[in-house]
Amino acid sequence: MSRWPALAAGLLVLAVLGPVQARALDPAEVPEANATSAAPDRPLAFGDCVGLALARSPFFKNSEIEIEVRGLDETDSRYKLLPKIKFRTQVYLNTPNNTSYSRHYTLEFATDNYNPVEAYFDFKARKIITKIASLSHLNNISDGLARLAERFLDLDALAKAEALDRELLDLARENTQYVNSRIGNGASAPLDTRIAVQREELAALELEKTGQAATALRQDLKAFMGLDAALEARFDLRDARRQVLAGFDPLAAGPESALANSLDLKIQDLKAEVQELNIDLAKARYVPELKAGTRTTDPLSNDVDGLYWYLGLETTIWDWNERWRDVQRQRKILDQARNGSKALEAELAVNWRRARVDMDSAVSEMKLALAEEVLAELNARKTEIRYRAGTEDFSEHLEARRSLVRARLKGLEKTLAYEKAVLGLRHLSGDLLNSYVQANIEEKSN
Repeated sequence: MSRWPALAAGLLVLAVLGPVQARALDPAEVPEANATSAAPDRPLAFGDCVGLALARSPFFKNSEIEIEVRGLDETDSRYKLLPKIKFRTQVYLNTPNNTSYSRHYTLEFATDNYNPVEAYFDFKARKIITKIASLSHLNNISDGLARLAERFLDLDALAKAEALDRELLDLARENTQYVNSRIGNGASAPLDTRIAVQREELAALELEKTGQAATALRQDLKAFMGLDAALEARFDLRDARRQVLAGFDPLAAGPESALANSLDLKIQDLKAEVQELNIDLAKARYVPELKAGTRTTDPLSNDVDGLYWYLGLETTIWDWNERWRDVQRQRKILDQARNGSKALEAELAVNWRRARVDMDSAVSEMKLALAEEVLAELNARKTEIRYRAGTEDFSEHLEARRSLVRARLKGLEKTLAYEKAVLGLRHLSGDLLNSYVQANIEEKSN
């Protein structure tokens, strides 16, 4: 296929830890952690999380094992390039009296029916199927890294939201104290106190909810990285956006990068290659099969005792056009595979345009939220100045501060949406995978 020779970046596929190498991390830099006995010895940055996931994650194991299975299939097909040799023996319980042969048994070494052309094309197909398993494993890793990156951004946002929720709780407590201080002079009624206490409880519940979400997310991350749930794992969330997006410029990337790096498209092209070989396999069944061997004299014959070699051919004379129909069938399946590649190319282009539209929308919403945050900050500063000058009530000053925190929460939400949109583009372009996994398929299919 035209795209396969361009796979200069394929895959390091070995058992256990072999499928991938974390390029962002030297193996010695990955935090020491035994999944059953010890927690990581330092806070985990995103690169550390990637390294641990590549080394331990159970979500990558099935596709890794599939590579080993397909490798065994390839080894089987390689040995089938030579015919199998079997030993046969027969013992005759009675033989004719007039035979000159005194032994009542035969010994034979023989090959199975052997079609070298079919064996050759089957071996080539199995090699490509192993590469498909490798790329499928890499595709699984790519999706896993996107999931890990998204969870890391979520955790960073929750940590910031937790701090803002704590500010809201502090403001609610200030409000309760303020209301209670005004009861003595009749400026506040008992109902005002109940409202203030209820607001404080709501703020505390919101903080608790955010904390629980962060705890659940940490557990999710630990499970994905293959760490025991009972172990404590800390995360280094400083500048999480830079850690995850790593300077990726979504405006510089285009749909051509998604097409060039699409593992699904490469897999589909390889499937078409396999199907081309399936056509050759179907044609190869017209080739007569060989068989050879050596055997001792048959006790039922009058031949001289000895060891006799033979070589033969076997072919089907008439099969009601079954082989011809199989060739046509394989050609139709090849048409399906090629149409599948075209459909995938179109789908990738659509997905890229949709992702760009989502990012542009997220940018607009983030800018609007950040502008509202600036406005809320200016308003809070104005009410503080007026409050200190004695021209503004404390309650109005408190409400302005509360509005500022809510605006920051909204800005945090919209910023997270933008970061996820950029992450989606980075994932589609293949930049996320290529930043952490070096791949190299040494052999090209011919």
